[in-house]
Amino acid sequence: MILNIQDTDEDSFLRHWAERVWDHTQIAQMRELEKCLIEYATTAWRPMSVLPPTDVPLLCSCEEGVVAILSQNQLGEWRSAGNVPHKPPRAWMPCPLPESR
Repeated sequence: MILNIQDTDEDSFLRHWAERVWDHTQIAQMRELEKCLIEYATTAWRPMSVLPPTDVPLLCSCEEGVVAILSQNQLGEWRSAGNVPHKPPRAWMPCPLPESR
């Protein structure tokens, strides 16, 4: 549906075009975020030959074909988020940090 917006004064004109600029800016930012997420999901996996950092949460690809959040302690043991022992994963990637508010 196309709206025929009639700008009757300068305030109406400025408000109308400011809204359009805001919408275009938001859409452009969402497109860039989508590109970053796709790139991260396809290129961030590291094989186990690349040593993962210790004591930090990692996204790991496991034997069962699932992705889990695991961490490796200083002794080389793999643990789940609930500190339950786990088999070593096949690949890993840094776990994205949650947005701070």
